[in-house]
Amino acid sequence: MVYDERGRIGATYRGKREGLTVTTPTKGYYYLFPARQSVDDLTDTDADRLVDLVKTRYRRDRNLDADSVQMVTPLHLIQYVRRTELVVRRVQIERSTVRLELFKIEPADEFATSLTIQWPAPLSGDLHERAELERVIRGFLTPRPAPQP
Repeated sequence: MVYDERGRIGATYRGKREGLTVTTPTKGYYYLFPARQSVDDLTDTDADRLVDLVKTRYRRDRNLDADSVQMVTPLHLIQYVRRTELVVRRVQIERSTVRLELFKIEPADEFATSLTIQWPAPLSGDLHERAELERVIRGFLTPRPAPQP
């Protein structure tokens, strides 16, 4: 999702991006907009409904005015179709999640989206779950074949 975010002191950050897709090994996938500005994580199984939820939950009344201000303004969703080439530039492994940050090839180093794998239990220290994690990831991403010598 591409969105604008108004900070707590009034600065607006335009064109921010957040990858929304979360997948699990047993329960399929859903969309998640992570918590910020004292609003809990927002989730839904439909991306358009999630956008509507973000619009609703991130509207704040101004202290002395009768009107309100939108703290997070969703601009649009970007969906990458099969065969779109993206590069995994960063992998974050936390207690029970793995997050792949995907970047566009051109323009170079532009964040595109992310894929988060939510594991049902804490991951082992030596990542015994690797084969199953890779199986889940392949449901969304296809690795480029290794170059032939």
